[in-house]
Amino acid sequence: MCVPCDGGEYQDEEGQTVCKGCSAGSFCTEGSPQETACPKGTYCRANSDLPTSLSSGHYAVDDDADYTETGAVSEQQCEGGYFCS
Repeated sequence: MCVPCDGGEYQDEEGQTVCKGCSAGSFCTEGSPQETACPKGTYCRANSDLPTSLSSGHYAVDDDADYTETGAVSEQQCEGGYFCS
């Protein structure tokens, strides 16, 4: 019997017995055959089943803590003297 991968996991190969964890910067809904990059205005930690919306006054960052529009892994608060749009 085939069982769908849980949210936060995916499987892109046929005939496998386990699912793969979704990478940071991507999300995987239940039964996903692939990872999906987190869209603009969100971030995704490893094993995310859905993107997380950015908090007010924050911007999206990649693994190197650099600004990014898509595929973000975390958020950073805007520094004093700046605002987030």
